[in-house]
Amino acid sequence: MFQVILVLFSLLLSSCSTGSEKVLQKQEPGIFYKSYLQVQELTTNVKVSFDMSKEQVDEILGKSDKKNFLGIYSYEGLEVFYRNNKVVGLLLSLDKQTTKKFLTSRGIGLGSMFEDVKKKYGESVIDKNNNITYIFEEVNGKYVIRKSKSEVIEPSNTYVISMNANNGLDKGITTLHIFDYKFAYETK
Repeated sequence: MFQVILVLFSLLLSSCSTGSEKVLQKQEPGIFYKSYLQVQELTTNVKVSFDMSKEQVDEILGKSDKKNFLGIYSYEGLEVFYRNNKVVGLLLSLDKQTTKKFLTSRGIGLGSMFEDVKKKYGESVIDKNNNITYIFEEVNGKYVIRKSKSEVIEPSNTYVISMNANNGLDKGITTLHIFDYKFAYETK
């Protein structure tokens, strides 16, 4: 009986460690997954992620009818773009910041320093306007980092995480955008 319990306990421990390794692997810089396409509100831990419906987002953040000319809905501290009633764009910006604070799945938010972004996400493309951009495309079930949009093979399987440090990289992130390719580069 003791041997049976010992074997079951060993199996339990090994399955737990495998699960932990998978969670840790997801946080490696330079590795991307579709599950990164989300933000979490700090005080309530509510998550808004890609593919959620407008009704789901309204339920957790409160109903929003505030929509700009591009069709982007404003919630308290977060702007959301929907296509076919599904989230395909999340936007944070200091000028829209309220009491609600949102972070990415890797703990980056407005005010985060570029060095922290690099530690969490890996090397990026930085242009002359202090835009920090990560483009990742799903290819055969894995996400591949692209250095520019010209490298993208299938736009419908491509996502963009873009941050801007308007006041300089040493002053922190002032805008943070998580988009699918179509919204990022075609605003549709």
